[in-house]
Amino acid sequence: MLDILRSKSRSVLTYVLFGIIIVVFIVSFGPGSQGCQVEGLSAHSAVEVDGYVVSPADYEEVYGSLFRTYQARMGQSFTRELAEQLGLRNVAMNQVVDRVLVVQEAQRRGLRVSPDEVNRAVWAIPAFQTDGRFDIEVYRRAVRQGYGSEKRFEERLVEDLLFQKMLALVRENALVSEEEIRAAWMAACRPAGPSPIM
Repeated sequence: MLDILRSKSRSVLTYVLFGIIIVVFIVSFGPGSQGCQVEGLSAHSAVEVDGYVVSPADYEEVYGSLFRTYQARMGQSFTRELAEQLGLRNVAMNQVVDRVLVVQEAQRRGLRVSPDEVNRAVWAIPAFQTDGRFDIEVYRRAVRQGYGSEKRFEERLVEDLLFQKMLALVRENALVSEEEIRAAWMAACRPAGPSPIM
């Protein structure tokens, strides 16, 4: 390819081709462009999945949680640079999209979360308890600080519970044949290294 370009370097077609490449780079990466950033579509949405808009704050929450998980496992050796090398932002985006799709499928299948289920889940969260009992003031203070309002927290909790219900439904109905189990077991138990030639 380079040999062809060198031999035709004075050709008008070569100049046009390089001109197009330059224009594409200026438009894609020039002043005011977003380039190839995964940060988001706009200030109001990190991604839109089948009509559902995920806010940049929600995306950053997932990314931050993922980053803290890796940092807890690896210690201070886990840096922002390493996170970027591992593509942690893309992993977080995939988790956000997967979650939205699972919740949408749960809703499509008619799964619901009752107010009683929400209440039981809230009351069971240790961070909202004082001396082993649910404390409404602790709840309100923590939720307003973390989510802005009780309504937003409870909406998020409903999504969490729908997500859990859908995963439980999938697990209950997953059928795996004996042959698939045997093949997976054989693959897992196969010794590492080259197999003997007979």
